[in-house]
This record gives sequence, structure tokens and C-alpha cells, in this order.
Amino acid sequence: MAKRFLVSACTAALVFLVMSCEVGEVIPPPPSAPPMSVPGPTPFLEYDPNPVPRGWENRPGRWELVWRDEFSGGTGDNFHNGLNLDNWTADTGTGLQYGLQGWGNGERQYYSRANVRVENGMLILEAGNDGRGGMPFTSGKVTTGGNMSSASYGGAYTPERFSISEGFIEARIRAPRGVGFWPAFWTLGTNVNRFGNGGEQAYRNWPYCGEIDIMEMRGGQEWRHTAAIHHGTSFRAPGHPDRRYWYRHSAVDVRTTGLPQGMDMASDFHVYGVRWDADSIDFYFNGLNWYSIDLNRLAGGDYANAASFVAATGQLINLNLAVGGGFIGGATPQASLFAENAPFENRSLMIDWVRVYRRVGDTPVIHVHGDRMPDNWVPAF
Repeated sequence: MAKRFLVSACTAALVFLVMSCEVGEVIPPPPSAPPMSVPGPTPFLEYDPNPVPRGWENRPGRWELVWRDEFSGGTGDNFHNGLNLDNWTADTGTGLQYGLQGWGNGERQYYSRANVRVENGMLILEAGNDGRGGMPFTSGKVTTGGNMSSASYGGAYTPERFSISEGFIEARIRAPRGVGFWPAFWTLGTNVNRFGNGGEQAYRNWPYCGEIDIMEMRGGQEWRHTAAIHHGTSFRAPGHPDRRYWYRHSAVDVRTTGLPQGMDMASDFHVYGVRWDADSIDFYFNGLNWYSIDLNRLAGGDYANAASFVAATGQLINLNLAVGGGFIGGATPQASLFAENAPFENRSLMIDWVRVYRRVGDTPVIHVHGDRMPDNWVPAF
């Protein structure tokens, strides 16, 4: 059955509350404001054969689509619960296979393929309280990168599906509702595993590889979200190959925005995006640029690795629903969110589509299934 996109339109009359914050800082809700006139949702056709990034509709030809997933589902060997495995890998485990139990953030979920499905034209990552692998919760994560199938060191590593060195990525997302959830839409430099894919070597090139957090939300604070980049250096001390002697100089540039009055991230779908090149990283919400980072002004010394964000190895796309973790203060969801009659939407991250563009005339490096594409490559949809 055809579905219609209902995308909340944002205009200049919608005032963003933009605040600088540190990770873990608790900011109270904004004070009451006079009633605002919020436009109703704008209908869009179910399938636009040549979409452009939100906010760029009146600038035809400036951007062109190079990769997309509209989550139309399918069956066969190339699909898992409707997820197109040519586009995504469903990550699994607790992070132990990478030497990162709790995924390096104190998270309390085991990522399971059973928690990932495509249904009614949407990707659904649903959390559960059916603990596994020593964790009290399960949840879902997908990535255009590879993953290690084993729960411990030394498992087989699946190669990446897609990466791009610069461009515009956006997704239409509805967040879960409730304390204890940590949804995220983010990218990570493919060369995060330059020293090895598993065990002590995996992820050793973070943060030098570059990480772009397009959207992160603290459960219970559905009226605001955070964007950030992580950058810095990673290296081993000479003569000390094991992880105890890895040094990381990490810097984070982070900003939080409040949504216009009457909106929240769990009541409707919103479009989150990022545009980046060698000079800047720009974050978008429903087509509006609300935060920009000048890469030429990053801190010097050990943090001056802006080139990593546009390295030829490219950035991978990640979508996940974490449970617990340091970013949200270690909180976990109440049992009532998992009751049989509780709406599954409140414990799910729902994604309508993901689209990737390049600027006309630019030649970003694009990798599909680990193979570099020619500079003039444009897929046919």
C-alpha cells in the first residue's frame, strides 16, 4: 500500500533554541513561550525519482543523488527481515569482539539481528528487555560498514557496503520515547580499523578516523537533540603493541538544539542531515542549517586532523538504538515500556529513508562493497 510522507515544515517563524553543552551536561527544558503558529505537515510523494536535500528544493541541479535506501523491503538471500543486505550490515553483540564491551560507552544492550526489521516501508530498530550476552537488554544497529560475526576476538569480518568521502547525508527519523534510550544517526571513518578489524586492534584508529554525530538524543528529553564531531590522534607507544599503551588525544565539538514549541522527536518524523567537505561540517534539521563547524579552525597540535573527515577511505553510515550508557547518565528504561500492550513505537528507532548526495561537479570517493567507484559513477535507480 502506498504511503505518504508527512514531513513537518520548518519556516523562519520557527525559532530554534541553540545551546552549547558538554557531553553529560543536564540542561532543563526551555521556559514557557507564547503560543506559536506551527505550520501543518507538508505531504510529499511516496517516491521521488530525483530527490534533493531538504531545504534545497529551489536550487535544482546543485546536488545529485548517489545512494539511497527507501526501505521498501524484500525477500531472498540478500534480505534479512526485509533489510537489504547489499546496503547494510546488522551489527551484533556487546562490542566485546572489538575489545569494547558495552561498545566503549557503558551501554547495556546486546545488538541482535532479531531486533532489526523493515515493516510498512520503514526500518525499525526495536529494543527489548530479553537480555542476552550478559546484558539486560537487546536492541538493533545497522551500518554500511562491516562487522565481526564472532562474539569474541578473531571472528570473520564482513566488508563494508558503502562509504563516501564528502557530500550530504540525511535521513527521516522518528525517535523512541522514554528515559534510558539513546538513539543515534552518525558516520565513522572507514579507516577506524586500519590496524586490524578485531580484538585488540579494532577501533584503534579512533578518533583520528573522524566521527560525525548527526543526531543523538537522551531518552526523556525528546524536545532536543545533539550533534557533534570527534577528532584527534591515535597511536601506539613504540615497543608496546598491546592496547594498554594506546594513546588517544580526543577532542569533541558538540552543540544541542531545542525543537520549536509543539514539536518533539518521538511524536513525528523529522529529517536530520549533514553536509561536509574539507572546509566545514554543517548540520541540518528539517532542511535548516542550525550548526556549522569550520574545520580550518579546529584546535591545533594533536587535534589537527580535519583531513580525516574527507579521507579517500570515506565515512560509513550508522543507525542504532542504544540502551543505557554514559551519554544518558547510565539510566535504563522502565519495565512498563516493554509491557505486552505498550506501543512498540516508544521503544523503537524508526527510519523512513536514508539518502546520500554529492554536489554537482564534485568527485567524492565512493566505495560500494569495498570497491572504489570511478569518479564519474552515478547509480541508476
